[in-house]
Amino acid sequence: MSLVVLTGSRGCPLSWTPPEHTTRMFRVAHRALPLTLVEALRRDISDVCEIVAIGGGTVMDAAKAWLHLQGKRAKLTLIPTTFGTGAEVTPFATVYAADGRKLSLMMPDPINVEVQYIPELLHSLPDAEVRAGLCDAFAHGFESLWARAATAESMMLAKKGLQMIEPLLLSAPNLLQYEHASALQKFGRLTGQAIAISKTTAAHALSYELTQRFNIPHGYAVAFFLPELHAACRQHQYKTPDLAFRLQLQADALGLRNDADVAEFLLHFVQRMIPSELRHHIQACLRLGRQQAPCPVRWSNFPLDYSMINPVRLSSSNSSVTPGTA
Repeated sequence: MSLVVLTGSRGCPLSWTPPEHTTRMFRVAHRALPLTLVEALRRDISDVCEIVAIGGGTVMDAAKAWLHLQGKRAKLTLIPTTFGTGAEVTPFATVYAADGRKLSLMMPDPINVEVQYIPELLHSLPDAEVRAGLCDAFAHGFESLWARAATAESMMLAKKGLQMIEPLLLSAPNLLQYEHASALQKFGRLTGQAIAISKTTAAHALSYELTQRFNIPHGYAVAFFLPELHAACRQHQYKTPDLAFRLQLQADALGLRNDADVAEFLLHFVQRMIPSELRHHIQACLRLGRQQAPCPVRWSNFPLDYSMINPVRLSSSNSSVTPGTA
């Protein structure tokens, strides 16, 4: 029986010491986690009693996917060194098959999961990872409110999380001071818990190919689509039961008056969080055309059919954002 430590591409943080009885350590240096990598790790050590994953969402997904493949009782310790992915509070792992298809693997029951939040581990995050994490956590809360599978509990968690966004945006660029780092982790936990219940929707469905094919960081890829998806919901809200109510929930959670104010907020949020050169790069990638249809399972959780979304607008989404700080 073995204890395995999984880390990201930079290895273990200097301030963290692996358990003394660690058997092996592996680095996971991928944005889009290949299923073949997890299968190779499991073949290398076929039977583990404990996995400690210290890193970002991909590292934690690798640990959960490993246990899915192993299918046996084990202990899992998750120590996030980023925030916003929600990977530490969701039971599934996102991996990619050899043909590029996105797969969600569920951890087997029973698994003993312990999550350790250490705000100090966020202090060395590059600015780009802070922005991407904030985008990812925000998208989880925002999408959770319009998800078909939303529940009273997921709405409550999403609202509590989204109510934190304005103070966090006001605290930039000092987000990684201790008190803000702790708030970032709480923000990511709340919206992660919300999306674990309601599941993701269209923005995630559209994002996976950008990450897998073009190596666009996941948080940026998801947030990029929110303004245009919200615009489509506004356009069709009275044709779809309950959608107008969901749009107002989003406004209320953000402390705004109505969906028009939310539309303006989304444009400025994307403009502020995603650097302009990356927005242009995403637009160029989309103009090359898709090789895969958007993930149908995730799209089915969105209130509108894909036919109601203008693909031309998606490829130029956010192009009309008022210039400002990127």
